[in-house]
Amino acid sequence: MARAFFLALTVVALAVMGVGGCVRTIQFQGQCEDYLKLAGDAPTVDKAVGYLRPALDYLERNDMTRGNCAFFFRNPSSDMGLWYGNIKGAYDEAQALLERQAKNPTSVTSVDRSNLLIKIREVVIDNGSEGHTVVTSPGNAWLYPFQWLWVIGWAVFVLLGLCTAGANYMANRAY
Repeated sequence: MARAFFLALTVVALAVMGVGGCVRTIQFQGQCEDYLKLAGDAPTVDKAVGYLRPALDYLERNDMTRGNCAFFFRNPSSDMGLWYGNIKGAYDEAQALLERQAKNPTSVTSVDRSNLLIKIREVVIDNGSEGHTVVTSPGNAWLYPFQWLWVIGWAVFVLLGLCTAGANYMANRAY
């Protein structure tokens, strides 16, 4: 009886963690990372601004503007505030350039626009392994701010797995 109970709880815990992780990953990728990639590849400042805004909206809506997404050891590469600040800074600079251009079209040169596009690309795109480009983001950003819930969930899953194995051992043990 205990064996079936712990097995059922283990399966449920695994399903919840798996489905939750998939949903969170898909949401983060579709509503943030994809827009950042588009902004990094944008041919004009107008388009880059148009792609950065939905990504920033997602980050702000999900309170991903501060904090650290590390599980244990906090460092700058997992700092959400630094990452958000870089993206927001590039967006603000692009907005300023567009406003300056709207007031006086001759005040903005093609070199200004090109330099800004390069800056945006450097903020949102990194070179990954094997020459592939990847969106710059802190590790496990898709989990933030629920990274501790994720750790606790996996710990529960492991604990339930051990209880299932123990119940199975006790049930099959000869007296």
